[in-house]
Amino acid sequence: MTLLVLTLIVMLACAYAQYRNGLFSSVAMLMMVLLSGVVAFGFWEPIANFLDPVFQNNTLAGSEDLISLTVLFSLTLFLLRLATNYLAPDLIEEQGTIQHFGGAGVGLITGYLVAGFLIVTIETLPLEENFLGFQPRSTTETAYRPLMPPDRVWLSLMRHGSAFPFNWKADPQPTSDALVDRYITFDREATFELRYQRYRRGMDGRPPANYLGEFDKELGRQAGP
Repeated sequence: MTLLVLTLIVMLACAYAQYRNGLFSSVAMLMMVLLSGVVAFGFWEPIANFLDPVFQNNTLAGSEDLISLTVLFSLTLFLLRLATNYLAPDLIEEQGTIQHFGGAGVGLITGYLVAGFLIVTIETLPLEENFLGFQPRSTTETAYRPLMPPDRVWLSLMRHGSAFPFNWKADPQPTSDALVDRYITFDREATFELRYQRYRRGMDGRPPANYLGEFDKELGRQAGP
């Protein structure tokens, strides 16, 4: 429930901001959020791998994924915003209702996606399984769980973006001729939530489990001897 409330707060805050900024600025921000997400989820792992040994045995241990994703996302969004303001510094004139209420409507969508990004980054922290009322995948989850909170929607968008419009690196060992298999794709097998639930966050007071190769097939790895 806490995550649902936080999602609504982020959505309303973005809607209010974009109501004031207008429709063009709101649509531009939506596109920038998506592009920033693709960049962040396309390049965060090398940075997180570098930070992992640096953060060991201190208060930041386990937060390298969140920091990498947040910094990449924020930096990309900031640069895109600067470029947009340089190219279009003035508010584009539209009919008043469309300008403001249209901007607020697009702002709600932007806030929904930003909330999804934030929840996904929190999922990477070594927290309890049900942090802030989080519902992991299960056969008893609520009917609205695939859509609210929006973490799974965000992950699906990032997976689609890296597989289709923004694919750039060929997979050296493609498993099929399908586009999603011919290029390096973020979370190709849709195991992001499950992996972090299993190996980063504790459950029922136990420490996170060690990886023993259970997801080698999903991750495209060669099975061990």
